[in-house]
Amino acid sequence: MKKNIKIYLGSDPYGKELKDVVKNHLTSLSTNDQFSNLEVVDLGTQDKYYDIAFELASLVGERKKLENSEEEKKGILVCGTGMGMSIIANKVPGVYASPCQDVKTAFDSRGINNSNVLTLGSMVTNNDNAKEIIETWLKTSFTNGWEDKQDVKDFLENSMKEIPKLINNHSHIPYSTQALSGDANNEASFVSIPGFDERCKWCLLRQERHVNTSDSNDDSIERLRAVVRFPKGSMEPPHHHTHGHDVFVIRGHKTVKNLTTGVDYVLRPGGYLYTPATQIHQVFYHEDTEYWFGSDEGFDMMWDSDVKNIVFEEDQK
Repeated sequence: MKKNIKIYLGSDPYGKELKDVVKNHLTSLSTNDQFSNLEVVDLGTQDKYYDIAFELASLVGERKKLENSEEEKKGILVCGTGMGMSIIANKVPGVYASPCQDVKTAFDSRGINNSNVLTLGSMVTNNDNAKEIIETWLKTSFTNGWEDKQDVKDFLENSMKEIPKLINNHSHIPYSTQALSGDANNEASFVSIPGFDERCKWCLLRQERHVNTSDSNDDSIERLRAVVRFPKGSMEPPHHHTHGHDVFVIRGHKTVKNLTTGVDYVLRPGGYLYTPATQIHQVFYHEDTEYWFGSDEGFDMMWDSDVKNIVFEEDQK
């Protein structure tokens, strides 16, 4: 029984026309027995290529009991050249994005690199070529073409185990080790955080949280870059943000329960998660946890007091 394949599509304005061609072609392919397991999900077009690239890559790179999953997730991103999309998508752990301009690179990106996100460029790829690239990319399985060279096949299969370890072990992010107590009440309050060459604001959820910070009443800051610490047993109640934000875990263990999508994200050192704006989520900290947090736009936090708190299991993996 072959797995169902969910393919997410996304583009910036330069890639919209080609993305629509890709969508129509995939839809027609799904009527063919060979591709009957395809489900196409169009995430649309966004002005900023990096926003749609992060959004799509985060969906493909989800960590949700993949071992027993009957569904495989892939993505196709389209911009002007495919380069910018691939650079951003590859920032997400679990994503292997490949810009392909012909059938050969499409074949090798799957057979050698186990690509799960294909990026195309509307300025360098015509419609017919894009269709050929997509079909080759979908038909080719990992290690395809290396069946007669067991040593190469073993090397490729082992690479899929070693690459994640490199990423997880490489958490050399510069940050201050100083920490100050958070606000003494549970109401939202703002402080200014120096770091990453930007000053920024951070909303303190509860007294037990610590951040590397100094007091300030400056409300003009738009970009946010911070290293945040929560002690074991802390819980963030249901809330959402006015803009999407990135989280990268430096140490510890936390679970983010997205109450909008129903998906749980278990994050350990090296774990990355992008949460889009307005999506309600709740967070539990299984260990003392330190993580990097970033948002590139004006930022605020909204409490969703009408949403029931979820009880977390202490030993959740």
